Amino acid sequence: MSYAEAESLSKKFAAIEVQSQTRRTQKPASVLITEGELNSYLNLTYAPQLPGITDMDIRIDADRIGARGLIDLERVRGKVPAPSPWSPLAFLRGKVPVELKGRLLTRDGFGT
Repeated sequence: MSYAEAESLSKKFAAIEVQSQTRRTQKPASVLITEGELNSYLNLTYAPQLPGITDMDIRIDADRIGARGLIDLERVRGKVPAPSPWSPLAFLRGKVPVELKGRLLTRDGFGT
């Protein structure tokens, strides 16, 4: 993870934005985004916009995507609906690891 990789992705996003507004009739150029750039950008540049979420790690394989991170429950508690007093979530404190896995479907340069 590095600030250079985060800056590289920021520049790619800016170029994509310019391209989307100026070349509506041409086929868009391919843009290679590495896991290092994505993870650096999320952790070093975008993190202030995600309060309470830290240590993000995104992994992209041929047809799978995975994300890991830590959620500080104290920082996000006021940003989500309050759980019932009887909910087990009401008793959790501190930072908890979260892991998401999913299937990545790609076609014509787009992923879903």
